[in-house]
Amino acid sequence: MDKLQLIAEIKRLVGKADIEHALQRLVEELEKAGSSLANDAIQAQSLFQKTQKDEKQGLVSFENARLNYNQVTDQILDLLETLKKEEVSEIQRKPAKRLLPWILGGVLILGAVIAALVFSNKQEELPPVADPSCPAFEDTMAFKILVLPFRPLRQGEVPSDDIHWQIKGKLAELNDQAGINAGIEFYKIDVIKDKGRYPLTTKEAERIARDCNAQLIIWGTTENEAMGKNIVLTKYKFLNIDLKKLLITGDTEVDTLTSLSSIFTEGLLTEGIFANMQLLFGVIANEMGKPEEAIAQLENIQPGDSAAHVLVNMVLSDSHLATNHPEKALENVNKVLETHPAYPLALNNRAVLNFEMGNTTEALNDINTMIELKPDTAKLVEAFMARSAIHLKIQAIDKAEQDLEKASELKPQYDKNIQQLRTAIFDEKKVLLNIKREAERKIQSNPEDTKALEDKAGADKALGNKQEALSAAKAAAANDSKDPRVHSILLEEAVRTNDTNSFKKLTKKAEQVGISRKELIQNAPVLQERFKTTIRQ
Repeated sequence: MDKLQLIAEIKRLVGKADIEHALQRLVEELEKAGSSLANDAIQAQSLFQKTQKDEKQGLVSFENARLNYNQVTDQILDLLETLKKEEVSEIQRKPAKRLLPWILGGVLILGAVIAALVFSNKQEELPPVADPSCPAFEDTMAFKILVLPFRPLRQGEVPSDDIHWQIKGKLAELNDQAGINAGIEFYKIDVIKDKGRYPLTTKEAERIARDCNAQLIIWGTTENEAMGKNIVLTKYKFLNIDLKKLLITGDTEVDTLTSLSSIFTEGLLTEGIFANMQLLFGVIANEMGKPEEAIAQLENIQPGDSAAHVLVNMVLSDSHLATNHPEKALENVNKVLETHPAYPLALNNRAVLNFEMGNTTEALNDINTMIELKPDTAKLVEAFMARSAIHLKIQAIDKAEQDLEKASELKPQYDKNIQQLRTAIFDEKKVLLNIKREAERKIQSNPEDTKALEDKAGADKALGNKQEALSAAKAAAANDSKDPRVHSILLEEAVRTNDTNSFKKLTKKAEQVGISRKELIQNAPVLQERFKTTIRQ
């Protein structure tokens, strides 16, 4: 196949987000031609296939997976650019050989002149030059968007103004609807003459956005097919966009702070211009403190790719939190985790939302998953502290202390939140020890005192004294106790010893005295899974 035809075919596949097929064709043709670029293509294909496999098995976070996919796309485009240069070089090779001595001589002379100029002025420090292509955004603009003209991929194609004007027009329309006062301006670049300055990677685009003081940059490529169809590849990059990360603080209240998550700030858009701009403007609305407008823009969007699916649902979750609808926020986080079960921010937020709603078992499950993913030290400290706070809430003081100790070992320097949590655990432990001592005093006077036996069982369980708790619970149950703490202790022991018959009898007895399964699970979250198994049996 002709190199230019191959380049056009691969670019069409990339434009359709069919990266797998693009890599397959690229490797096939490069290997067939014996090109030295074949190894680079095979490496890109290996990274793509490994990322796909790891993502399906939950071995890689969605953020890292997306970064890998973006890296593969950039590698493909770089290979195509190299192929194009090789083709041009082959065409010009013969005349170039005749001119080579003259060219070399000219380069040497020019090099000497440049060296002399640099040496004579080496002491002078020149101030940084502002990018002349940057537009003049008005200072009053609340959000600044930079749009680049789209670069034609085919050599000799005339760039079309239609695409970036459509983008600006749609953004302007959405801006008027929301009243956000966003500035939408063009980057002044001739995509033909200044081709070398056009961004090929997200990093290059980010540099342009920062130089122009923009918070969102949109750029891309376009290619006209023989049938007149226009293939458009649109990229975007947000700078400094924050989404809420929920935390459980030392006093077991839910706190919020903003946490940058790069996966939401860049991506490849492959749908129509209307849906693309609606999606991006929903993110902008949320960032500008207009959650109702963000919800209006995003709730009816049907994302066409994995990144857009995560982006839409996480921003919707963020907006629902801002409008005080945690149950809807939970629904959106669940949608993210259905497709990306190891996404850290979604796991964290779902754990805290469940914690607030009293679903401690679900909260603990998500935090356990986060810890198993072995995140960086800061995230691991947060996870251990969150689990410690949940254990404190359900009065599992021994486990709360263990998790806090792990957090302290990872972060030995003073931390206000760790100290607050330590104080809360200490205070609760002191209360439980007093309850235990008072109960034991009453039992000594009257071994049949059911209330004292119940209190002792509950206090000992919370303090981690399992055998003492079990002994007191059995004595209280013999007196027909109706305390959920007593029955949950006995059921936990049946689970631990795998005594199915005892578990069924104890469950029936708890129901007879009016104790619901929800109450039992609140006292012993481990029972939730066991109850599910019993129902299936």
